Amino acid sequence: MDKRLKEMEEKLCNYFNRSKRLHALNKRLKLLKDQISEINYKLEHIDYNLPDESIAAGYEERVQTSPTGYSFAERTLYNITDRLLKNKGLKEQQIADIEDRIMQIEEDNSIIEDNIESLDEEYIQFLKIKYKSKKKDWQVAQELNMSQPNATRTKNKLIANIDNWFRFVKCVH
Repeated sequence: MDKRLKEMEEKLCNYFNRSKRLHALNKRLKLLKDQISEINYKLEHIDYNLPDESIAAGYEERVQTSPTGYSFAERTLYNITDRLLKNKGLKEQQIADIEDRIMQIEEDNSIIEDNIESLDEEYIQFLKIKYKSKKKDWQVAQELNMSQPNATRTKNKLIANIDNWFRFVKCVH
């Protein structure tokens, strides 16, 4: 099966398991947003835990100064702040990626739903067994009392039909 039909099979899995998929993505999205809020809090309130060795020594203990003019504690604070800002940027990129993925799934699902609703009930049942239950062709064939080659032909025909409809609608929009 070519790459295009494999992608359509993935879209069908997303369609029939959309509530699980979207729930998982939304849960991950919430976690990332909470982590960004925590990072923002730390940055705004300078809520850092400095290691004990970075705490400045008293004047009587100092022998030489740093060539940069910054103490070890200041450099440690800069490093922690830089790390938090980089981490925040990565998390914001992950959020954008997840939001794009959610929008893509919702868009794909609306197109697929229009096509699936126009199919006969027996084909809808076939697709539900195959993609919602994630069964192999021979398991679908056994459940629907058909031969395995017939189940594979039916699957390929339905996927090609849905893929053609999907590509047609995408071209129109």
